[in-house]
Amino acid sequence: MSWLNNFNIVLHIDAETTENINSKNILTSLELTKQLNSAASCYDAAPFSSSLLFSIDYDPHVLSISKGQKVDLYFGDKKLGVFYITDFTPPADDEVIATITAYDLFYNLINKEIIPDFEILDGVDLKTYIKQVFLSVGIAEEKILISEDLAANVLNYSVCAGKSLADILVEYCLAADVFIFVDAEENIRVIPKEVIVNEEEVTEVLDDSVLYGLDLGVNYDEMKTGIKLVYNRLTVGETEEITKIETTLQPNIMTELLNISLPSPLYLIEQVKTGVNCELDGVKSSQNNLSLYLTSTMEEEATAEIIVLGKFIKFVESFLERKEQVENQDILEVYTQLIQDTSSAQILLSLLYPRLTQRTLTGYIMPDDFNIELCKIFNVSSNVKGLNPIYAYVYGFKFSAVEGDVDLEIILQEIKEVEVNE
Repeated sequence: MSWLNNFNIVLHIDAETTENINSKNILTSLELTKQLNSAASCYDAAPFSSSLLFSIDYDPHVLSISKGQKVDLYFGDKKLGVFYITDFTPPADDEVIATITAYDLFYNLINKEIIPDFEILDGVDLKTYIKQVFLSVGIAEEKILISEDLAANVLNYSVCAGKSLADILVEYCLAADVFIFVDAEENIRVIPKEVIVNEEEVTEVLDDSVLYGLDLGVNYDEMKTGIKLVYNRLTVGETEEITKIETTLQPNIMTELLNISLPSPLYLIEQVKTGVNCELDGVKSSQNNLSLYLTSTMEEEATAEIIVLGKFIKFVESFLERKEQVENQDILEVYTQLIQDTSSAQILLSLLYPRLTQRTLTGYIMPDDFNIELCKIFNVSSNVKGLNPIYAYVYGFKFSAVEGDVDLEIILQEIKEVEVNE
C-alpha cells in the first residue's frame, strides 16, 4: 500500500464541496492510462481519452458517488489529471469494494456526434482552424494551447461539413502532423509529431537495469511496402440551386424553415426566391445546414415555393503514393480532407513515408517514483534484446497500483531522425 499513500483523488461533491480519497481512508487500488492516440501507431490519428479506474471501500451512508462527478488526481503535490465519472459499480452482495471509472474531457467530446457549426472561410491557417473547431464545441480560448512550432500551412477552405469532432481531429492530426491531447490542467494541447532532441535535456535512461521487460514490437515495414495519401483538391462550384422547399405561409406570421440539410458544404448564398409577396426576415447558414425566416405580406394563406441559389464546395479526389519496388505490394492508405493541394500533400508524404520503419517499443518497469509524462524523451537500450541506444518519446503509459503490486507499462515511439541541438 506504500505506493497508494502518495496518491490522492479529490472528488467534487458539488461546486463548493470536495472529498479526499486516498489509502489513508478508502482507496484500495488505482489504474491510470494515458496515450497520445487511440493505437500505438504513428498513422493512427484517432484522439484518445485518458482514463482513471479506482476501487474504494464504499459506504453509501458516508459517500455519495454518481456519474458526471469531477475528480482530480494527484501524486503528492503533482496534479496528474482531471477526470469525470462515467461508471460506478457498487459492491456485490456481502462485499464492500466499489469500482469507479472516469475519463478526461475528451470522452464526452469525441464520443458524441458534435458537428462544429461555422462558415467556410478562405485561406485559414491550421492554427486558426483547429482553434475555431474547439471554440465551436465550447472550449474556452485560453484552454486551447497550440505549439508555436506547428507548421503554418494554409487551408484553401475550412471545410468540416457533416463530420463529428472525432472525425475532424483524425483528419487534422494527420494533415497537420500533430498530436492533440488533454493535459493535467485540462488544457487542449496541439503539438507537432516531429521531435527535436536536446541531448542536455535527455537525462532519463531506460535499460536492462530498470526494465523487467521490453517488447520491440512490429515495424510497419514488416507489413507495408509503401504509403498512399488520399486528399481532395477543393474548388468553389458554379451558381446552382441549393435547395427547393414548398411551404404554406400564413398572413403576417413569420414562418421558420429550420435546419435544412445540405448535400455538400455550403460556400455562399446568392439569392432566395419566394414566388409570393413576403419579407425575408433572416437567413442562417453553416457548412451543414440552412435556416430561413419569412413573413407573408399577403392577406390570405398562400403556398410558396422557396428556391435558394448559391455555391457549394466541390471535391476532386487525388492521391500521391510512395512505395518500394517489390513484387507483392501492400500499401498503407491514409486520408485527410484537410490536405487540399498537391504541394501540401508532397510535404506530408515526405514526413509519413520514413515512419514505415519507425519502431514502437513497450517497456515494463517498477518505478521508484511517478515521473512519466506524455512526450517525455528517454534514451533506450537493451543488451538482452540487442537494442542499440535510441531516442524515444513516451507515446502512452498504463500505471497500476493494486493490492501492493505496482506496474508501469510504457509505450515508446522511436525518434527516427534525431536532430541534436547543441
